[in-house]
Amino acid sequence: MLIKNKKADVPITLVLIVAFALSIIALISFATFNSELTTQSQDLSDMLFEINLAHDYIAEKAKLISEEAINSCPACDNIDLKESFKSSAETQNFKISNIGNFFGKIRNNEFQFEQLDNTYTLKIENIILQSERNDNKISREFSICMEFNKNGKYSKNC
Repeated sequence: MLIKNKKADVPITLVLIVAFALSIIALISFATFNSELTTQSQDLSDMLFEINLAHDYIAEKAKLISEEAINSCPACDNIDLKESFKSSAETQNFKISNIGNFFGKIRNNEFQFEQLDNTYTLKIENIILQSERNDNKISREFSICMEFNKNGKYSKNC
C-alpha cells in the first residue's frame, strides 16, 4: 500500500506563487525605469571636465604670469616683484567665467610672490572653482605653490 505524503505540497505551491509575483514585480520595474541616468551622468561628467580644465588653465596661467613678471623685473625687490606680478596678471585676465577667484585673489593682494636667492616662490591659497548644472553643483578648493628659477621658468611645486 502506497501512502502519499502531501505535507510538502503547500510550501512548494507558496514558493512558486512568491517566485511568480517577484518576477512580475521585476518586469514592471524594468518597464517603468526612468533611463535619464545618461543625462545626469553627462552633466556630472561635463562639470568635472570644466573644473579640471579651469584647474589646469589656472596653473598654466600662473606659470606664464610669473615668468613675465620675473623677466620684466629681474632686479626688483619683493614689493616691486609683487606689483609686476599684479600688472602681468591684469594683462593676462581674459575674464573667463569658470576660473573662480584666481584673478580676484591677485587683485586683492591675497598672494605671495617672493625671491629667495635665485628662486622665486608663488603662493596663492584657497582658490575656489565651481560648476553647476540643474540642481548639481561641484566645488573645488585648492592652493598654488610654485617655484621658478632665475629665468622665470617653472621648476617645481613647493
